Amino acid sequence: MIDESLINAYRLAKYIVTYKDEECRLQVGSTSEFVDRMLHQQNIKTAYFITPENPFSCTVSEQENSLRHRRLRKEIDKLQYFYLAGYGTDEAEKWPKESSYLIFTDDESAMHNLAARFGQNALLKIAYKTPTQLLLLEPMHYIVSAK
Repeated sequence: MIDESLINAYRLAKYIVTYKDEECRLQVGSTSEFVDRMLHQQNIKTAYFITPENPFSCTVSEQENSLRHRRLRKEIDKLQYFYLAGYGTDEAEKWPKESSYLIFTDDESAMHNLAARFGQNALLKIAYKTPTQLLLLEPMHYIVSAK
């Protein structure tokens, strides 16, 4: 079971994605006009924010994280998903930024499996005009409130 303090850190973290000159902040419990626009453009209802870094919130080397990114990008490309690069960190940016991807797809099961294969405890689900959810993979939970 995931420690409650770690779950709270995930809830309160800031998640950033960029596209062209625009930067978007995602936060558990909040909607995103930026992501809503991107979802509409892609004709998709949901996107998922996933990092391949630091499996199970255990720090690994830069070299290992780099290898994990190459593997995840290869998977995303193979599945032909549209995605944007981003990162996650704490509010004060004391944690190292974890490079991540916002993947646009309506296949929630595939995203759960992808995050699990990369050893992640959780991922974000952003649905059209819906508050961002934190999905815990063990056991599966949906958390909407940032409180």
